[in-house]
Amino acid sequence: MGNQVSAASSTSLQISPADRAALALARNSLVGDELAQPLPVDLRQRLNLFLVATDDRTKPATAHQIETEIAVLMMAFYSARTTSKSEAAAMMRVYSEVLIDLPLWAIRDGFAKIKAGEVEGASLDFPPAAPRLRQVVVETMQSLLMDRHNIRKLLVAPVAPPENPEMADRVSRVIREGYQKLSAHLHEYNDLERRPDVPAGSERRAPTFDQLREIYKTRSLPGANREVTSA
Repeated sequence: MGNQVSAASSTSLQISPADRAALALARNSLVGDELAQPLPVDLRQRLNLFLVATDDRTKPATAHQIETEIAVLMMAFYSARTTSKSEAAAMMRVYSEVLIDLPLWAIRDGFAKIKAGEVEGASLDFPPAAPRLRQVVVETMQSLLMDRHNIRKLLVAPVAPPENPEMADRVSRVIREGYQKLSAHLHEYNDLERRPDVPAGSERRAPTFDQLREIYKTRSLPGANREVTSA
């Protein structure tokens, strides 16, 4: 049985401090959903083994196991010993309903904390309300569930392509030069559109009426779309 961990064990599996530090480093290096560097092979193997070893610890307890643990818990409270059979049956039913999807080890760990007086706000004289009982058990599972979530996320995360400063600079330069050329072309185009076609030889003297008519054949007068005619 050596390294095997039973689903009914009340001792939660733990990740080694070194592997936990490596996990934190990997999570902090995520760029979006991509790893900055691949996980070391030996670390990846240990994390996979952790997931396999803790699979059973996420399986719900059976109805019989839950009822047995509830009966043991009730014996810790003097007030519960004096309840009628109908009251005890009702409490058993309510407790069982809120615990039906939780694993046995978490139920045992949570109940042990209640009986030891380690749960803030929980009375040592009276059983807790059903929602509070479930909360205590769920809180016992949070560390394991969070570890499994983080490990699965890192194991399936792709590795980001390696950075290439030279290529990044080249792409940036091409984009910048292309933008400058486009801006110059658009400026020149807009300038030509705004400039009227003035007949040769009229640059230094006021154009005649006939010349103005020729100029505005290709450009309408502001605010008008009619042809210019002689009086």
